[in-house]
Amino acid sequence: MVQILQGKDITLAQLIDEFGLQLADDENFFSEWRYDLPELSDLEKESLNEVKAEYLHLSKYPILEPVVKMVVLSPLLRLAGFYQPPFYIASEQEVKISSEDE
Repeated sequence: MVQILQGKDITLAQLIDEFGLQLADDENFFSEWRYDLPELSDLEKESLNEVKAEYLHLSKYPILEPVVKMVVLSPLLRLAGFYQPPFYIASEQEVKISSEDE
């Protein structure tokens, strides 16, 4: 009998344990992403490897969007120069919701 699992009810750590999933770390995997790219400095490569390692560690467990933003997105935006002119960061406007109870 086939067991059906809902995605929301299982973690990556469980899939690794139960099915022996392994990370495909072959540099030729999705090789089309590597064409005509500028050369990275050693510091940039080191920073990207740190972000990758931190994400791979945390992704084994349930993580919420704010953690992904903090651990992955923010360092990538910094490395790409999106915190420097002519770019700027704007946050969402605060929305207050209230309701009257009896």
